[in-house]
Amino acid sequence: MKIKVAELFFFLDMGGVERNIVDIINFLPSSLFEKTVIISHRSGLMRSQLHPDVQFVQLPDEDKMLTLISLLQPFDICHIHTVNQNPFFAWSAALAGKPVILNSIESTVYFPYSAHVDYTTCVAKHIYNMQSNLLDSQVIYNGTAVDSLPRSKSVDHGRLILVEMHRPDKEMAASLVDLIPYIKSRHPEVEGWILGIEGQSTESLKYWGKVAEPNPYLRQADFLVHLPGHEAFSNALIEAMASGALPIVSNVGGNVEMVEQGRNGFILTLGQENNPKKVAAAISDILTRYKNSPELFSNIRNLAFQTVKQKFNAVRMRQSYQELMIN
Repeated sequence: MKIKVAELFFFLDMGGVERNIVDIINFLPSSLFEKTVIISHRSGLMRSQLHPDVQFVQLPDEDKMLTLISLLQPFDICHIHTVNQNPFFAWSAALAGKPVILNSIESTVYFPYSAHVDYTTCVAKHIYNMQSNLLDSQVIYNGTAVDSLPRSKSVDHGRLILVEMHRPDKEMAASLVDLIPYIKSRHPEVEGWILGIEGQSTESLKYWGKVAEPNPYLRQADFLVHLPGHEAFSNALIEAMASGALPIVSNVGGNVEMVEQGRNGFILTLGQENNPKKVAAAISDILTRYKNSPELFSNIRNLAFQTVKQKFNAVRMRQSYQELMIN
């Protein structure tokens, strides 16, 4: 008898978790699992990535909870993939009498009697695809082996590129939108890239909008600046570490589980209110060290990649998820 799994999303768009989980859902063997994706808001761009054997349901605008409770009756287990909607999804599952898996330790404040998916076993499939057969031997960054970094001026035209991967619904404690002017006052060669949202590009800040494959941008960047106010687990961060973009992250959630200060990236301690000038000064200090100590930062970049390779490989992710569902 197949295990009936309900995968619950607020929306299925282009975020890191969605890229990740679509790969896992597709991987679960249809001989063992009957898989259904349930969306409460919008289906987004990732629906087309689901395997044909995955059923898809979008909840109506009215009576969502009653509809979901009824819909969940035949399922064996519910996996909730979004922090914002955990109260709605988790209590609907509880009222339907179904066991719940949550992605985030933070989420258990809403629903403490749930299992927790260990996302230290997870990684987006793009990390394997982008490195191809070179994955197990070396990091290829902008077409260059990692031990020859930093990039030559002929490659980057003297730019120092900071990239931020942003979703309109994600609250950032600090953003390159506000930080770039202060950073450029100390490092005029800095250029900021914003992926995921639209905006008016300038000479110092470029908006790229939604991109299906962020890795080509990450491979050109020197740093990923990822400073959310809260974060369960960031696939964008893992993709950046695998792509050669050194992480500068806020001290929240999964960020501090993945990044060790000064070893494979950098952690900024942020609070409720963050002065852009002070945050920019902290980033500028890191950039100064980057320019003055290329060998040190080459080692940090290599350790960031090794973190991904050893802890977040796709094979381990898929096996762990299947074992979780069966057990």
